[in-house]
Amino acid sequence: MTSQAVVDVDLDVTPLTLRIGARVDGVRLSGDLDAATVAALRQALLKHKVLFFRGQHHLDPDSQIAFTRTLGELTLAHPTQTSLAGYPIIGEPGHERVGGAVHPGEGDP
Repeated sequence: MTSQAVVDVDLDVTPLTLRIGARVDGVRLSGDLDAATVAALRQALLKHKVLFFRGQHHLDPDSQIAFTRTLGELTLAHPTQTSLAGYPIIGEPGHERVGGAVHPGEGDP
Protein backbone atom coordinates (compact mmCIF):
# COMPACT_ATOMS: atom_id res chain seq x y z
CA MET A 1 0.00 0.00 0.00
CA THR A 2 1.28 3.48 -0.85
CA SER A 3 0.51 6.63 1.04
CA GLN A 4 0.48 10.16 -0.24
CA ALA A 5 2.25 12.69 1.95
CA VAL A 6 0.43 15.90 2.68
CA VAL A 7 2.46 18.80 1.34
CA ASP A 8 2.48 22.00 3.39
CA VAL A 9 3.07 24.80 0.88
CA ASP A 10 1.13 28.05 0.77
CA LEU A 11 -0.48 27.83 -2.67
CA ASP A 12 -3.91 29.27 -3.34
CA VAL A 13 -5.74 26.60 -5.38
CA THR A 14 -9.25 27.62 -6.48
CA PRO A 15 -11.40 24.92 -8.12
CA LEU A 16 -13.07 26.23 -11.27
CA THR A 17 -15.71 23.51 -11.71
CA LEU A 18 -17.01 20.62 -9.63
CA ARG A 19 -15.03 18.02 -11.61
CA ILE A 20 -12.00 19.48 -13.37
CA GLY A 21 -9.70 22.49 -13.39
CA ALA A 22 -8.27 24.88 -10.80
CA ARG A 23 -6.52 28.25 -10.78
CA VAL A 24 -3.28 28.36 -8.83
CA ASP A 25 -2.09 31.62 -7.29
CA GLY A 26 0.86 32.31 -5.03
CA VAL A 27 3.61 30.77 -7.12
CA ARG A 28 6.08 32.21 -9.63
CA LEU A 29 6.72 29.38 -12.07
CA SER A 30 10.31 28.45 -12.90
CA GLY A 31 12.55 25.45 -13.41
CA ASP A 32 14.12 25.84 -9.99
CA LEU A 33 11.08 25.58 -7.71
CA ASP A 34 11.76 23.88 -4.40
CA ALA A 35 10.74 20.24 -4.01
CA ALA A 36 7.83 21.02 -1.66
CA THR A 37 6.26 23.45 -4.16
CA VAL A 38 6.66 20.97 -7.01
CA ALA A 39 5.05 18.27 -4.85
CA ALA A 40 2.14 20.60 -4.01
CA LEU A 41 1.64 21.41 -7.70
CA ARG A 42 1.70 17.70 -8.57
CA GLN A 43 -0.94 17.00 -5.91
CA ALA A 44 -3.11 19.83 -7.26
CA LEU A 45 -2.67 18.53 -10.82
CA LEU A 46 -3.65 15.00 -9.80
CA LYS A 47 -6.70 16.28 -7.97
CA HIS A 48 -7.93 18.87 -10.51
CA LYS A 49 -6.50 17.39 -13.77
CA VAL A 50 -5.92 20.88 -15.27
CA LEU A 51 -4.19 23.85 -13.64
CA PHE A 52 -4.28 27.49 -14.74
CA PHE A 53 -1.62 30.00 -13.70
CA ARG A 54 -2.21 33.73 -14.18
CA GLY A 55 0.39 36.47 -14.44
CA GLN A 56 3.31 34.29 -15.53
CA HIS A 57 4.51 36.80 -18.14
CA HIS A 58 8.17 36.19 -17.21
CA LEU A 59 8.04 32.73 -18.82
CA ASP A 60 9.67 32.53 -22.22
CA PRO A 61 9.59 29.21 -24.11
CA ASP A 62 12.82 27.95 -22.52
CA SER A 63 11.74 28.77 -18.96
CA GLN A 64 8.29 27.28 -19.63
CA ILE A 65 9.98 24.05 -20.68
CA ALA A 66 12.24 24.14 -17.59
CA PHE A 67 9.18 24.51 -15.35
CA THR A 68 7.17 21.76 -17.01
CA ARG A 69 10.13 19.38 -16.73
CA THR A 70 9.80 19.66 -12.94
CA LEU A 71 6.40 17.94 -13.29
CA GLY A 72 7.50 15.05 -15.49
CA GLU A 73 8.52 13.91 -18.94
CA LEU A 74 7.55 16.19 -21.82
CA THR A 75 5.95 15.08 -25.07
CA LEU A 76 5.43 16.68 -28.45
CA ALA A 77 2.45 18.99 -28.93
CA HIS A 78 -0.74 17.25 -30.04
CA PRO A 79 -0.66 16.42 -33.79
CA THR A 80 -3.69 18.65 -34.46
CA GLN A 81 -2.03 21.55 -32.62
CA THR A 82 0.46 23.79 -34.38
CA SER A 83 3.78 23.97 -32.51
CA LEU A 84 5.50 27.19 -31.57
CA ALA A 85 8.31 27.84 -34.08
CA GLY A 86 11.48 26.14 -32.86
CA TYR A 87 9.70 24.48 -29.92
CA PRO A 88 7.91 21.28 -31.03
CA ILE A 89 6.78 20.53 -27.46
CA ILE A 90 4.93 23.84 -27.07
CA GLY A 91 1.55 24.13 -28.78
CA GLU A 92 0.75 27.49 -30.32
CA PRO A 93 -2.41 28.78 -28.60
CA GLY A 94 -5.41 29.53 -30.77
CA HIS A 95 -4.52 27.48 -33.83
CA GLU A 96 -5.28 23.92 -34.80
CA ARG A 97 -4.33 21.77 -37.77
CA VAL A 98 -7.28 20.31 -39.68
CA GLY A 99 -6.65 18.17 -42.75
CA GLY A 100 -3.11 19.53 -43.09
CA ALA A 101 -4.17 23.20 -42.99
CA VAL A 102 -3.84 25.53 -40.00
CA HIS A 103 -7.05 27.21 -38.87
CA PRO A 104 -7.53 29.88 -36.21
CA GLY A 105 -8.99 28.55 -32.99
CA GLU A 106 -12.27 29.67 -31.50
CA GLY A 107 -12.29 33.33 -30.58
CA ASP A 108 -9.62 34.29 -33.11
CA PRO A 109 -10.57 36.90 -35.71
